[in-house]
Amino acid sequence: MIAALQENYKVLSGNIDEHLKFRHSAIYRIRVIGDRECYVVFVQEVQKKQELIQLYDAANSELLYSSKLLPYRIDDTDATMFRGVLDLDLDGNLEIAVTVRSKAGKRLRIFSIQELKIRELPLSMAENYALIKIEDLNHDGRYEIIAQTSLNGLLQVPEIFHYHDQSLIPLELKDYPSAIREYEKYLQNMEKQLPSQKGLFELQWMDIELSRILMYLSLDQKDAFQDKLEKLQAIMASDMDPSKRLRYYRSRIYQAYSLLLENQTHQAKMLIEEAIRELQESIHFRTNAEIESLVLTEIAGFHRWKRNLQQCKHLLNEALRLNPYNMIAKGFLESYFLDDD
Repeated sequence: MIAALQENYKVLSGNIDEHLKFRHSAIYRIRVIGDRECYVVFVQEVQKKQELIQLYDAANSELLYSSKLLPYRIDDTDATMFRGVLDLDLDGNLEIAVTVRSKAGKRLRIFSIQELKIRELPLSMAENYALIKIEDLNHDGRYEIIAQTSLNGLLQVPEIFHYHDQSLIPLELKDYPSAIREYEKYLQNMEKQLPSQKGLFELQWMDIELSRILMYLSLDQKDAFQDKLEKLQAIMASDMDPSKRLRYYRSRIYQAYSLLLENQTHQAKMLIEEAIRELQESIHFRTNAEIESLVLTEIAGFHRWKRNLQQCKHLLNEALRLNPYNMIAKGFLESYFLDDD
């Protein structure tokens, strides 16, 4: 069958075997109806370079169904891109899961096999992830979906989900110590790669510290969060370097996040507005509506961080109503979401 496939298709690689450190072809043999066996195959058309998921009869290699992945693409050179067949929600039925790439980043798409056809399942998910993994983190037999965004080239705090009833159910990071340890190790390794003298690399060090601050906030480690925040802000507060001012601004946004977690919305909005005015103090023509639009955009970022996507979208749309030229809000909408909900 593989030989026949290769006349018109490139068979894509599957997930890496952690024991053999080897990537098999993305061909999965499964039972679909009774004892009928089929192959699920991930391929790329040789001529059009279009990726497909195909279903073949295992007995006679007959093509039963073909599903296009457009407008998304599979990057076969990226070892982190997941594609496989597994029971994600432990309901006894297999799902096809594949990490795909768009201009905004990565997301997960999930398909089921119904009546010998491949059907995509609706899934509301942010579009701008840099890394997505599927693992059984706590060895309880159920898979977790681990997704991370990237800021200034640095992976941010892991977001962890279960897949259930065609939805991603957010989980608490603190309940997965192995994910915390792996992320802490990642930040430590990134810090070790920096030269001992900061100089030009001070911005990278600040980014690592900001990532730690967000991690402490995610873990509800208030003392560690406040201590790290105060120390970093003391270093950055009086520095007028534009790049460092942006990092200082980000630290104040995380400070506002901590207020929002305590339902101190008014105080958080005031802090964000103050931070915006300080960052853009040379811009005197900002109207109150433009400032409010930027405040709502930052609060939308908080809800994106908390995986409340509907509220995030609502706030971004409200920000654009106040200022249709808010390019930050426009960029967030384009990179975070599809109209798939």
